[in-house]
Amino acid sequence: MAKPEATARRSLHSILIDIVGLSFGTALDHVRALEHDIVRDPAPVWSPLVSARAVLESFLFLEYLIDPSISCGLRLARCAGLWRKDADHAAKAARVFCPEERAQAAHLDAYVTRALADAKVLERRNATGTLVGYEVDGDTATLDFSITERARTSLPSWIPMPCGLLSGAAHSRPWMTDRARMAGLDTGSGLVGEAGPHGRHGVAGNVPAGMAGLLRL
Repeated sequence: MAKPEATARRSLHSILIDIVGLSFGTALDHVRALEHDIVRDPAPVWSPLVSARAVLESFLFLEYLIDPSISCGLRLARCAGLWRKDADHAAKAARVFCPEERAQAAHLDAYVTRALADAKVLERRNATGTLVGYEVDGDTATLDFSITERARTSLPSWIPMPCGLLSGAAHSRPWMTDRARMAGLDTGSGLVGEAGPHGRHGVAGNVPAGMAGLLRL
């Protein structure tokens, strides 16, 4: 391997290590928040689910990058895709900030493009010419990855749609939050967002069955 290519690939590995460290730190921070949240009285229903979602997504992200069963080429291709998407997101965010931010985003975009080329990371494009992923040493990866799909393939089959349920709670989707409201009406507890063994709305039996199951995840 030529020296410029080897140097560029070492840089990609360094970026990957940084990403993994940040994801682990994010997960740990939310685990600690969750630890304090679930001992409140009355215990909250929704905020633990939001924290649990952050932990789940962080570790799925880690698994995507450092899965020991994948090749080095595939790992670098995945890292390249995520790096490119990150640069794209930075460019979009910079549009609402100052000119200096836009200049930095443009510099990052150029740097990523040059670094991937130096590392001999090949672009994959569809029939319309849109960039859809990268190839490294014959292994290919998409630009981004689906959290839902990673959860489906990585977690035990007996855990039902964890990302869908936790996302429903995190984004206050009516199909999710309405279950708690209707359960509260059925029991006469008025429960919407609280539960607990001796909370002011009643006993733990007032927690909707679906919520109780989620809190055990």
